[in-house]
Amino acid sequence: MKYSVDIKNGIAKETLVFNGKEYTRTTEKTDFGSSSKDLDFCEQLENEELPSDVLDEIFDKLDGFLVDSLLTIAESED
Repeated sequence: MKYSVDIKNGIAKETLVFNGKEYTRTTEKTDFGSSSKDLDFCEQLENEELPSDVLDEIFDKLDGFLVDSLLTIAESED
């Protein structure tokens, strides 16, 4: 598994490589947190026959809070 995020101008482009397949999601900072037009990673992985506990972990760790926190941290960068 490989996860990377590139943040520029309040927009985060995330890439997740899981079992050799690449999944992406672009998220933008808003006045109310963040928003993405892409599916969450756990939704993108639903058809991969992964156990529900793995999908739950992906949702909790990657989809739930991480990118919003990273966008907030990136705002303090010069």
